[in-house]
Amino acid sequence: MKLKIKYLDGIRLKRSVIAGCNFVINKKDHLNNINVFPVPDGDTGTNMASTLKTIADTAENEHEHSIESMSCVLADSALMGARGNSGVILAQFFQGLQDGLKGSARANTKKFSEAVTNATQSAWSAMSKPVEGTILSVIRDWAKSVEAKAKKTDDFSELFKESLDDAKVSLANTPKQMAALAKAGVVDAGAEGFVTMLEGILNFIESGRISDIKRVGLSESDEEMMEPHLEDHTIDDIKFQFCTECLLVGDNMSRENIREKISSFGDSLIVAGSPKKIKIHLHSNTPEDVFDVLADYGHVVSTKIDDMRQQFANAHSDVVQETAIAVDSCVDLPLEYIRRNHIHVIPLNVHFGDQVFIDRLTLTPRKFYEKLASSPDHPKSSQPTPQRFKESFERLLTIYPQVISLHLSSKMSGTYQGALSIAKSVGKGKIHVVDTQSASVGAGLIVQEIEPMIRANEPIEKILAHIDHCVKNMSVFISVQTMDYLIKGGRVSKTRGAVAKTLNIKPILGIKEGAVVPVAKAFGHSNALRKVMELVKTTAKGKKNLRFGIAHANSIGIADWYATELVKYFEIDRDKILITDVSTVIATHAGPGAAAVAVLCDS
Repeated sequence: MKLKIKYLDGIRLKRSVIAGCNFVINKKDHLNNINVFPVPDGDTGTNMASTLKTIADTAENEHEHSIESMSCVLADSALMGARGNSGVILAQFFQGLQDGLKGSARANTKKFSEAVTNATQSAWSAMSKPVEGTILSVIRDWAKSVEAKAKKTDDFSELFKESLDDAKVSLANTPKQMAALAKAGVVDAGAEGFVTMLEGILNFIESGRISDIKRVGLSESDEEMMEPHLEDHTIDDIKFQFCTECLLVGDNMSRENIREKISSFGDSLIVAGSPKKIKIHLHSNTPEDVFDVLADYGHVVSTKIDDMRQQFANAHSDVVQETAIAVDSCVDLPLEYIRRNHIHVIPLNVHFGDQVFIDRLTLTPRKFYEKLASSPDHPKSSQPTPQRFKESFERLLTIYPQVISLHLSSKMSGTYQGALSIAKSVGKGKIHVVDTQSASVGAGLIVQEIEPMIRANEPIEKILAHIDHCVKNMSVFISVQTMDYLIKGGRVSKTRGAVAKTLNIKPILGIKEGAVVPVAKAFGHSNALRKVMELVKTTAKGKKNLRFGIAHANSIGIADWYATELVKYFEIDRDKILITDVSTVIATHAGPGAAAVAVLCDS
C-alpha cells in the first residue's frame, strides 16, 4: 500500500522541483521544434531549460528544511536564470509561490493550493498583454484544478496526479485558443514545458527518485506534432528583431512604473520580480535604448540580446550560417551595421566612482559625455566578467555550430585572455578567439572584411587565415584634442603632459604590434590632423586594395574632415569608408575630440 504524502517541506519541495526541471531539460529539443508563439524562433525549449537548470543547480546545494526558505531559493534562482518569455513567466510564478508560502515551515495540500493560486496571479501580472492559449492559460487551469482537488484530498500524490490530467487537457486546448498554434498544428511550447515540469514532479512523488531520469517519451499526439507547419511563417513576421532581457537591482522599484516606461519600445513585455530585483523581457528593435532607460531605475547587472531573425533563419532555413561573429565593445562598428549583420557584442564596463555602467548599453555615448563633463570622478574601464563571456558563448553555441570572437589587443586589455580562458572551458574547440592586435575602427575593419566570408559559409581555416592577413596589414593613427585623458590614464606622465600642454604639442599615436605608441607630434590640433593624413598617405603608398575606417570621440566634424581628405586624395567613394563613433571605454582613455584613421591594404 502506497503511503500518503501529507505535507511538503523545504527538502521535498526542492527534490520535486529538481525532478521537474530535469524532465523539461530532457525535452528541450522537442519544445524548440514546436515553438511558434510569440515568434517562431525555435528557442523556447532552450530558454526554459536554461531557466530551470539554474534553479536545479542552485537548489541542489541548498538544504533548507523550511518550505518558506526553500521557496525563496527557488524564486531567487529563477529570477537570476530566467530567459525568454516562458522563463521569465516561470520566474514570476516562483516569486508568487514564495509569497504564498511565507511563514510556513511545511505546507499541506490546502496551503499549497493557496500558494499556487497566488503564484498564478503573480505570473499573469508579469505579462503586459496576457494572451490565451499560452503557458499562462495552462498555469491558471492547473491552479484551479489544484484548488478543487485540495478540498477533497490531503495526499500530494493524488493531488498532482489528478491536477496533471487537467493540465494536459488545458494544453491540448491551446490550439483552440490561438489561431497561430492551430495553423501550425502544435500546442504552445511554453505550456507544454510547464506540463512536462508537472510530469517530472509527479514522477518523483510516486517513485521517490531524481537521479537517472531518462529522456521523456512522447505520446502519440506529441509525435504527430513534432513537425509544425511553418511554411506560412517568414522572417518578415518578426516585427521586433531582438529578444531583450536584463536583471535590474535596486530599492523600492515599481514594476508598474517600469512597465509603463518601456512598453513603447516593443512587444512581449514581461516584468517579473520584487521591489529589489526585477527581470525584464521585451522584444525590441532598440535594446540599447531600453537599457539606457532602465539604468535610471536601478543597476543593470546582466543583459541579454538575442537576434530572433537570425534564430529564425537558422531554425527554418536549408542554408544555415555556420559561424557567429562575436566582438567586444572596443571593436568599433556602426550600430546599424552590427544589427544588420547579426554581430554579437560582449560589452566592457565603465566605472564612474562606485557607479558601474555597461559600455554602449547602460552607458550610451551621449550619456557618457554628459557624465564626463559633470562627474568629479575620472572614468575607468574593466573587461567583461567571466560570467558574461560564459553566458555569451553558451548562448551563441545554441544557435551556431561555431564562433569567431575578435577582441582588442591583448597589450591594451585583459579582455582577449579572459575570452580565451572561458572559450577553452565552454567551446571545446568551437570558439576561435582572435587577438586583433588593434582596437576601435582597426578591429572594426577586420570584422567588415570577414563578414561576407562568414555569410558565404567559407571554411573556418580560410577565414582565420584572412584575419591573420588583416592583422599584419593594418595601421591605425590617432589624434587627440586634449592631453588630459592620456595623463589621467597614465599613458603620458604628468611632467611630460604639462610641458606638452604649455607648448601646445599634440601627440600622434599609432598602434604598433598591438601597443599604442607615439609615432609623431605636431604644434596645434590642426597640424596634428594634417600629420595623421601624411602618415596615412605614406602607409598606403604603392599598396593595393585600400580600405579605410574612421572613428571619433564625440567629434563628427573631425571625422568628416578626415573622410573628405581621404576621398580627395585616394579618389574613393565616401560610402566605402567605415565611419563610426568610438566606444565609451576607448573615449575614457582618449578623451572627447580624439579620432582615429585606420588603413588596411594588401602588399
